Amino acid sequence: MIEAWKANPDLARRRLIDNLVGKPPAYLADRGEKASFFLSIFLGLAAGVLSVKNIFDRYGGGETPLINLLLYSTMMFISSSILVMVITLAVTRGSIFLGRPNAITSVISVLVLQNVVEAVGGFVLISANWDVIWANRQLLMFGPHLTSHPEELWRFWLVAFLIGGAYGSLGESRLKFLIPFTLFALISLLILYNPNHRGYDYESTMVKLSMAFAVTYISFLITHKKLTGADEYLIVRFHRWLTITAVITFFVALFTLDPPGDDITFASMEITGVPPSLWGGFVMNVLVATAGCVLGFGLGIVLAFGRRSNLAAYRYPSTAIIELIRSGPLVAWLFIAFILLPDVLNPIWESDVVMRMILIISIFGGCYGAEIIRGGLQAVPSGQIEAATALGLSNMQTKLLVELPNAIRTTLPTIVSLFIGLWKDTTLLYLLGVHEMFNLSTLALTQQKEFLGLTRETLVFAGMAFWIIAFYLSRISLRIESGLGLGHEGGGEAT
Repeated sequence: MIEAWKANPDLARRRLIDNLVGKPPAYLADRGEKASFFLSIFLGLAAGVLSVKNIFDRYGGGETPLINLLLYSTMMFISSSILVMVITLAVTRGSIFLGRPNAITSVISVLVLQNVVEAVGGFVLISANWDVIWANRQLLMFGPHLTSHPEELWRFWLVAFLIGGAYGSLGESRLKFLIPFTLFALISLLILYNPNHRGYDYESTMVKLSMAFAVTYISFLITHKKLTGADEYLIVRFHRWLTITAVITFFVALFTLDPPGDDITFASMEITGVPPSLWGGFVMNVLVATAGCVLGFGLGIVLAFGRRSNLAAYRYPSTAIIELIRSGPLVAWLFIAFILLPDVLNPIWESDVVMRMILIISIFGGCYGAEIIRGGLQAVPSGQIEAATALGLSNMQTKLLVELPNAIRTTLPTIVSLFIGLWKDTTLLYLLGVHEMFNLSTLALTQQKEFLGLTRETLVFAGMAFWIIAFYLSRISLRIESGLGLGHEGGGEAT
């Protein structure tokens, strides 16, 4: 775009105006374009400066921090300038009077943008009282029990080396990982260090978190050095072992969180265990969603093959389970698991409420995942199955090495959408009184005497936390799709 503007600024300007507000009437086609463009810029900048002046006149000199004023005024300057520029172009070029779809759409869009920026930015940066979040940052992250017992938090640093290894095996430049991860690490440490309402041992927490970040850096650098430029089969083998290790690490984390039986001693360290009913906060949502995705994905594969099986003893039960679970909403199954499931499981397993929730979310996700994977299995070309049979692969090898990889490759975007849905569905646990993040945000924090009525702040914070994870999952999905050659329709670049 910059090159086009340098090469032919008149043509680039005309295209920009036409894209924003559509083509002008015939009598204005070759006249006044340049004047309209620079008039819109002048009026837009004037409107932006006026909005900044109004903000400082209204909020300057008060309790609002200067950094918040600068951020809010910058947002309003940009949105106000764009609004006035677009309206000026639409009027002076006459396209708005002709009912051009571009002009109408652009004006409506910038009006909506202006109102959203003013409302959201004004609330987040000016009127909101975020002391309720700062005072309960550890409670929101780990729940009441782990907040009062910080010595138990060492279990959550087990995944640090997996993150570094996963990114190091992508074969991208180091800076594409190191720069955003360093920013994330610095922001995390600054949040911990912030002295506002700091009621915990921040020094010990910062040391532990810094060690976790250091392990991630080391894991990334070693993996990146070993696998960059390596043969593809070595990278595929590493990814296979990394996946297996990640699943094992998840179950090890669950084991160390709540060891079965009596307390155990490992390397002169006594592991007392934390019952699932005492888990809480953002970590609770992550654990339940991860369990639902890991266990549900495995169950979905079994059910998908079962529904396509020729064996009646395998096909009919699989079909019955899928249709039964998919016929009811998740919230209904959660209440069934909460109220009725103990009577079924207690003779065999005295399950905790959280473990029952994990079980039902895994089954629910597995049934929906089974139908997704079944659609992918039906799309596998028969020629590949015949070729696998001709090469002497057994029926099981054909399903696991030919059909399943192709089915997952085809349905990957839908599978990730299912995972994102399960991640957001973990908020339903608050209906059962589980101390997950949404429950703490809506009930526990707003009942504190000094923070009565601050519901909007806690809801916005919880919503942003869930959105960030969902957005990150979607980015991971796009990166995996690109690596599989699915960046364009048909995946032609992969061949």
